[in-house]
Amino acid sequence: MLTPEIVNDEILRRGSPEYPLNVYWVTVLSDRNDFANELKLLEPNVPIVSYVLRKQGMFADPNTVMNDVVSVLDEVRDEVVQEKEVVSSGEALALVVLSRTEWKLAITSSPILLPEWFPAMPLQSVTARIEDLTWTARVSLRDSVLAIEEVHRLLYDVEVALVNRVQRSLAADHRLVQALWADIERERKVSVAEGLRQARVYLQGVRNPTSFRPSTRGPTIIGRIWYKASSTAPEGLAKTAKALASALALEETEGFEDPPLVGVLNRPMNRIGVKRYSWSFNLVLALRSACQLVTAAAHADEYPPYSVFLLRSTIEDLRRFLDSAAALLQD
Repeated sequence: MLTPEIVNDEILRRGSPEYPLNVYWVTVLSDRNDFANELKLLEPNVPIVSYVLRKQGMFADPNTVMNDVVSVLDEVRDEVVQEKEVVSSGEALALVVLSRTEWKLAITSSPILLPEWFPAMPLQSVTARIEDLTWTARVSLRDSVLAIEEVHRLLYDVEVALVNRVQRSLAADHRLVQALWADIERERKVSVAEGLRQARVYLQGVRNPTSFRPSTRGPTIIGRIWYKASSTAPEGLAKTAKALASALALEETEGFEDPPLVGVLNRPMNRIGVKRYSWSFNLVLALRSACQLVTAAAHADEYPPYSVFLLRSTIEDLRRFLDSAAALLQD
């Protein structure tokens, strides 16, 4: 769920509306009184008033929802009046409704008659809009709530597992890995044995797995796969997936995890029917997406903020698949 910091940043980002009142709905599963107190402390000079919704039946009927807003304003009148100077000077009051449940009504604008005691435009009808921040609040790609460091760590775990698996296959039968190595080679050609040696040396120099970030020009296997995946259409990656499955000595009876969403959205036109090839295809796409993600997070200032729920769901999906991949390859 959202943190007070995220809610605060989103209110500041949206700026003052045309009218002196903006209403935000936030679903909070933790202690709502603590949430409200933390929110107020973040920006003491910004007119933000929180209301912990406990009454049954409020904000359930679209025909009376603005009447509910007026009722809430009456309940928090003292707190609103304390913001009189700021609101009177043109700053919009942010009324934050903290609820245990999600917002269920359509988001529409409706007229509301401001109370006679309201700091700005009293007894005037203004247009108000209730915005559900629970689903629309946005965060930077490097926001701590996303736990990007876990993606770094999982990439490290997968890289270690890939190096060990390919090394084992090379020792058993070099033909198992030749197709993969030929497919992910870059302009500077090195043997499989030398490439694995370079990858191991690189891994030995990683002091903190939570900061591990492969490069398309680096010696890691993931970096090589990322380079290939970034320069090849999904149809062409079917060949890479087949070669990867061979190099990893995958069996059709392995307990393969369900594909990540990026695998479904980028599946080739011709379905990959062999399970181990399909899983390898999804691994290639998951690695590419994870590498793109940690790189974008490292340069977050170059990108706009995105929905925190979109990012958390996407990242959790990647983490789920990469975690299962690391475990499978380490067996």
